[in-house]
Amino acid sequence: MFKKKLSLFLLILCVTVVAAACSGGKDKTAAKENDTKKSLDAAEVKVESAEYTLPPQYDTSVQDDQYVLKVNVSVKNISKEPLNVDKSNFTLYQDDAQVSTISPDDYNEVLSSSSLNADKVTKGGLFFVVDKDKDYQLVYTEPGSGSKKDDKTLEFDIKGKDLMKKADTLQASAKALSSYIDVMIFGKKNDDFEKLTGDNKSTVVNEFDKSFKQGYITSSGISSSSAKDENLDKLLKAVKETLAEKSKVSTKTKSISGDLLSIYPDEFKKLGPSSSEETVEVNMKKNDIDQWKLDLNDYKTSSLVEKFIKN
Repeated sequence: MFKKKLSLFLLILCVTVVAAACSGGKDKTAAKENDTKKSLDAAEVKVESAEYTLPPQYDTSVQDDQYVLKVNVSVKNISKEPLNVDKSNFTLYQDDAQVSTISPDDYNEVLSSSSLNADKVTKGGLFFVVDKDKDYQLVYTEPGSGSKKDDKTLEFDIKGKDLMKKADTLQASAKALSSYIDVMIFGKKNDDFEKLTGDNKSTVVNEFDKSFKQGYITSSGISSSSAKDENLDKLLKAVKETLAEKSKVSTKTKSISGDLLSIYPDEFKKLGPSSSEETVEVNMKKNDIDQWKLDLNDYKTSSLVEKFIKN
């Protein structure tokens, strides 16, 4: 299962793990039709949905108390003349202050620039950096004939409190990763493991233990015949108990990047004279009921283990 050799050196670690993953949250603003679809002379604008999501994979500008607000909109040309539509037609305000935009990992999600003929519609997403649990106002500006005084606007209210109801789902992959660390590496019970991951706990633990013992035999240079199961079990039990006692792990979903889960350690400090900071990527798979499985057969998974049991 784990393809890299594991050895019993530098076992006592003090770790802070920060996990990133692919999740999106499915909470949408619940509003009446007349609150989400409005018209001007040339454009009919509709807010299709709004949700909190996570920043792009390598973005570092979004703070811990912020989310990316994704607003899906549609614009229909209800005039006889061509209508130019662009994401710059939209502005978001929080507490009367304009907020900044951000580009997602997949730029195909963004509302693209287009020239709409009569009765044609374009759809796309708008992405803004916002504070959590606030009220926002999305403003669409329809350009006038020349002067800004001729510009006409539409305003849509978005309630951040409505979006927070399911915002915890953004952390589902981080919670699942924590549960794998609990049961595999720390030997803890974790009653939520099956619910979070959809994996069988006994199977996962047995596979990990088997891989660990085989890795120890190989790396230590002892023969398989002289390595008694009883002694290996005691050794593994001691390792897990030590790691559970000496290590501190906190996981937090930081970014979206398809099916890739990136782990960014804030700190990776060994109890000794040296310290290091590393980035590890492991693959996790999401099923249809929002459970996240660690890909135990992927070679990257061993890198996660080696942060606790160093080669």
